[in-house]
This record gives sequence, structure tokens and C-alpha cells, in this order.
Amino acid sequence: MLRFFKMQGCGNDYIFIDCRGQSVPHPHLLARRVSDRHFGVGGDGLVLLLPAEGADLAMRIFNADGSEAEMCGNAIRCAASPSASKPQPGCAFCGTAPKRPSPW
Repeated sequence: MLRFFKMQGCGNDYIFIDCRGQSVPHPHLLARRVSDRHFGVGGDGLVLLLPAEGADLAMRIFNADGSEAEMCGNAIRCAASPSASKPQPGCAFCGTAPKRPSPW
């Protein structure tokens, strides 16, 4: 079973998976399936929360079409909220993971 949660930031909604305790082998394919508003969970994209050095977490962001985004302010806003990342009191710092080459 894959655990996920959904959040919205300024009207954009994202499916989040905390990969600090589980893995997602083909996130670009999963993003297309779960983002479908008729046959999936529905959302503007998939966000993977990852472990990070020197930050509370890192992120990989996938658009609904499966392409990987370099950055998304509304997704970062959601990930930085205490309900998503459970940061240390008074501190929240997110980093985005380096973009990997597209498999296509």
C-alpha cells in the first residue's frame, strides 16, 4: 500500500508521498495515473518528500503529465506547512532535489 496525502496551495492541489519511509520506483508514471481527475486521486501533480542533508526535507515535483518540474511555489508552500513536514519548532527549510534526466 502506498501512503499519500493531498494538500492545496492557492488553488493548486497536489498529491504528496513521504518517501522518507517508502519508495516510489517510477514517479513519472505514478504522477500521470494519480493526477487524473476522473480515474485517479486528481491533482495538479505529485510531490515526493525526500530526506535531505542540511534541510528538513527535499522535494521532487512531477506535473500531471509526468514531466518533472524544477520548482513549484505552491507545492513548496504546502510542503513547508507543519502538517506536511513536521519541522523543528521555529524552523522550516525545504530544498528541491536536482532534476534528473528525463527517461523519455
